[in-house]
Amino acid sequence: MSPNMTTAQITELHERLSQLGHRPVGDDPGHLGPATRVAIEAFQRERGLLVTGELDDDTWQRLVEAGWSLGSRLLFLTSPYQRGDDVADLQESLALLGFNPGRIDGIFGPMTEESLREFQKNTALVVDGTLTLATLLELDRLGRQRGERRPVTEARDTAGISLPSDKAVVVVVGTSPLSALLAHELSPQLDVRRLTSDEGAAAMANECTASVLINIRESAEPTLEVHYFESYRSHSVVGKQLALDFISALPNLAPGRKVTVQGMSLPILRETLMTAVDLHVGSLTSAELLDIARGAALSIQNLFVL
Repeated sequence: MSPNMTTAQITELHERLSQLGHRPVGDDPGHLGPATRVAIEAFQRERGLLVTGELDDDTWQRLVEAGWSLGSRLLFLTSPYQRGDDVADLQESLALLGFNPGRIDGIFGPMTEESLREFQKNTALVVDGTLTLATLLELDRLGRQRGERRPVTEARDTAGISLPSDKAVVVVVGTSPLSALLAHELSPQLDVRRLTSDEGAAAMANECTASVLINIRESAEPTLEVHYFESYRSHSVVGKQLALDFISALPNLAPGRKVTVQGMSLPILRETLMTAVDLHVGSLTSAELLDIARGAALSIQNLFVL
């Protein structure tokens, strides 16, 4: 939390947290204190962010997004894309009705617009890709009739990846020695693109229609954390399975190594259109890193028709 926040900014922060059920009880209005940090941590944990208790840019953006409810504004394709809980509500409604908006991530991108157009076309509405009042009412009407349905996004994700290996692009991000080892293990079978920074990595991977992205971050702790995309209302089925396969493919690591698998909504996991996994590794021996690279490469290769 920035000590330079004004009283008005702190008051807005408290109001947004309180509206989401995380009221910082104990801190005076307009003042930062331990309760505010606890409330921020609770929100970060709920939204799959790194739990720091700090009001970083991504946490503030997610707080703003959480303030939007479906119907409170027109939704349509813009640049940059509209983001918010209302977009996630729209995506979920479309997916439950059989229209594929892509990942339910709260980002109104081209796939969401196309699925909205398809819905409008199938319901004899004006086909303009905009969530108008008429479209919202029709979504609500059909939603009440749908009963128990599985989102089409989940069904498509479960189907997995079945691309020929000579067309499959895998993006490996990071400066860790593991990045180079993993790229080397994958290169004979797949088209591997290496990036040293995660800045712009999601956009690049989307542009080259990659099938898998692996983001590798270093840690000072003796840890191996594997993260897949999971928001407060959906998750990547293939991403989760890939993360679990990473762990199951590993030989025995040295005793005391912390190994975890967790769904998160980190920016690089949320903004990629393909299966993405984030690895947080640290204080591992060269032999352990090589074993991890080989196990991860095998798990990734198993996704494809080789």
